[in-house]
Amino acid sequence: MPDDAPLSFDDAIQLVIEELVSEHGLAATVEDRMIRLTNPVPGQPHLATLQVLGVVARAGITEAVGTVARGPVGVAASVWSAPDLCVARWTGASRWVAAYKFPSRGRPDDYLREETSIPSHMSRGSWYGEVPDEIAERFFSVGQLLDEPPFPVPAPPPPAAKPEPARGTSPRPRVAAAPKERAPRAPRPKAPPAAPKKVAPATRSCPSCNLQKYVSQFEPASDLCVDCR
Repeated sequence: MPDDAPLSFDDAIQLVIEELVSEHGLAATVEDRMIRLTNPVPGQPHLATLQVLGVVARAGITEAVGTVARGPVGVAASVWSAPDLCVARWTGASRWVAAYKFPSRGRPDDYLREETSIPSHMSRGSWYGEVPDEIAERFFSVGQLLDEPPFPVPAPPPPAAKPEPARGTSPRPRVAAAPKERAPRAPRPKAPPAAPKKVAPATRSCPSCNLQKYVSQFEPASDLCVDCR
C-alpha cells in the first residue's frame, strides 16, 4: 500500500478490499465503515474478522472500521478503533462480546492462530448478557447492532451418531440361561431307636439269711453274702 501521501478514508478502504482479494482470497464489500466478507469462511469467523482488521491497521486508517464474517460454526462482528478492539460472536443461541486494548504498535491480526488467544492483560471485559453502552456504541458507529447478528446464525451440528459395529462382529443377543432343576434329595434313613439300658439292681437278697444287701456285699460268682459264707 502506498505510504508516501495520506489517503482519504474511501481510498484506503478500497485498497484494503483489493488486498483482501489478491493476497488473502477473501471476497468483500464495503458499506460505509463496514467491511462484509460475502462468502462463508472456514474455521472460526472471528479470526477472519481479525485478519481483515489487521489489513485495516496496516493501511493506517485511524477511523473506526468494522467487519463481519460467517462460517459453519457461527457469526462474528469486530470493530477496530486503534488501539481498541471489540469482538462479538454468535454461536447457536448465545452471543459473547469482548473488548480489548492493544499496545501502541499492536494490530488485531497479531493473534490469528487457533491455539492462540488475545492475552488476558489486554482484556477490558466480556459479556454474555447486557453490554455496556460504550461497547454497544462502538458497534453502532460502524452500522452493526448487537441485538441483530449480521448473518443468520447456523444451527449447532447434531450430536455425532454412535458408530455401528463392524460387519461380522455384531453382538449376538444374549439368551437367558434356563434355570437348573435340582433333583429332590432322598430322605436320610432314620436310625433305629436305641434299646433301653438295663439298670442293674443296687441290692440283692441272700438266700441264706434272707436279707437285702448291696451287691458289693456278695462274693463274685456266689449267691451268698459275705456274712453267710
